[in-house]
Amino acid sequence: MFTAATCTPASIAPPDFKGELITKPFSCALENDRHICVNGGGTCNITTDGYYIVNVLCIIIGVVTFWGFIKPKALQLQSLPLRAWRIAEQ
Repeated sequence: MFTAATCTPASIAPPDFKGELITKPFSCALENDRHICVNGGGTCNITTDGYYIVNVLCIIIGVVTFWGFIKPKALQLQSLPLRAWRIAEQ
């Protein structure tokens, strides 16, 4: 989904390819398509790795969650008096 990869056909047919010969470029971002590309004598060139995109998105979501919800809620709980933390009345 976030990875961009293109299968590039070989300029000459390799002698040991295992599948159908690749004659035109296609997307090989999925594992199955990558195997088809390699078995057909092509090379799968990754132009954008989705790992880094997802990593940055998760960091942004984490920072927004921390500053928008977790920190204000922790400060609110910290400001409560000690009696508010007791379970039963004495």
